[in-house]
Amino acid sequence: MLQAIVHFSLRFRGVVVALACLLLGYGLYVASHAKLDVFPDFVQPQVMVKTDAPGLSPEQVETLVTLPVETTINGLGNMESMRSESIQGLSVITAVFEEGTDVFVARQMLAEKLGETAGRRADDDSPKGRAGQATTDRLSGVLRGIFAAARTTRPTDLS
Repeated sequence: MLQAIVHFSLRFRGVVVALACLLLGYGLYVASHAKLDVFPDFVQPQVMVKTDAPGLSPEQVETLVTLPVETTINGLGNMESMRSESIQGLSVITAVFEEGTDVFVARQMLAEKLGETAGRRADDDSPKGRAGQATTDRLSGVLRGIFAAARTTRPTDLS
């Protein structure tokens, strides 16, 4: 069988070269039109909200910062789940969106919701502080809100 293929290839060189060129052309066409991504997304779109709260204990961060932000962004369109972590002086909330959601649209929706409560304390409805900037990271947008920037509460008032 192998001998017959070699004999055919030697006898009809032109046909073999033409088929090889046709196969090479098809391969180049498929490679140039392939939907390849240099950095493919293996995770669902997610937006991360990091909030500074200098000088507050984890319990205070949870009560004064994390809970109000979670309440605000809860029920956001296409949001699948939400995780949060409160440590000393820092609150980190991760909102995970459904597969196929545009991360920039999700970040915009979240930023609009956070704009309503940026700088508000849990026990007060007056604005106290300022919201930070959003970064343009592919997987997570980071919004920094500084809740304690304009706060006039003394450490002795927190007990």
